[in-house]
Amino acid sequence: MNRIFNEVANRYNVSPDEVERDIAQALSLARKSSAPKAKAFWRKIDEQAGIEEVICNIADRVRLAG
Repeated sequence: MNRIFNEVANRYNVSPDEVERDIAQALSLARKSSAPKAKAFWRKIDEQAGIEEVICNIADRVRLAG
């Protein structure tokens, strides 16, 4: 996961820590959505999961849906 954070950071000229922080913030906001589909989606993902686990879980769900 660090490799991905580094690649994104290099692309946008920010630090890998900023990338990770921004992704964590986006995920936190997404979890608070009141949209029924979003709520159903987030119920399937452990609330205590770390950022890497959440990203991998989302990627798996997207891959399987595709």
